[in-house]
Amino acid sequence: MSFIRNGLTVSIAAFGLVGAMAIGCKASVSTGTEAAAPTASPVAATPPPPVDSDGDGIPDDKDACKDKAGKASDEADKNGCPEPAKLAMAPVQKVEIVGNEVKIKDKIMFDLGKATIKPESDKLIDEIATVLKEKGGDVDLIEVGGHADKQGDDKANTKLTEARAKAVVEALVKRGVDAKKLRAKGYGEFCPEDTGDSPEAHEKNRRVQFAILKVKGKKTDIKLGCDAAAKAGVKPDPVL
Repeated sequence: MSFIRNGLTVSIAAFGLVGAMAIGCKASVSTGTEAAAPTASPVAATPPPPVDSDGDGIPDDKDACKDKAGKASDEADKNGCPEPAKLAMAPVQKVEIVGNEVKIKDKIMFDLGKATIKPESDKLIDEIATVLKEKGGDVDLIEVGGHADKQGDDKANTKLTEARAKAVVEALVKRGVDAKKLRAKGYGEFCPEDTGDSPEAHEKNRRVQFAILKVKGKKTDIKLGCDAAAKAGVKPDPVL
């Protein structure tokens, strides 16, 4: 639609289009009071777990032994490392052949006033038997000598030490030692290792000793008994 004004032809349709555009532009102008559109927060990525090659709970970057499971330690060079293996202690050897003697580093124990070997000495007797069988092949004769302390009657002590020496011989024979290689002798109280009168001295003097008398058919030069025993009539048996 159009009309003539002051010689100009005005188009109402055109005016309406231009007005609408003007109104639209005005509507699009921000007043500054509108709320900003929410912005999505970035999702934090979960870090990968630390590498633990041996599965001991200690990460590789702190593990001094990455390929072997171990334990935590304050020492960096040991952290995560297994504990060093404990060396098995070799059993203490209590019996050995030294020169013309069978040395024992323990005592054969007996019941008080008797010739009965206490069970606690069984292992020692076992070891003596083993050494004689395995390392005493050249030994032909051993004297098992019994000794007592100076408490009690002389004759009773001599008799007791003889019985105890025989008990040891019997125990060794039961364990496979050749009976022909053993003989018993009781020296009573006459050959003490300690001449004192203390409980310690008495304990030391109550003992059993093993003297090697013959090796490969030849007599050894070991001294048997003692002068005090010989004077009391307790003399070593001859070595044939």
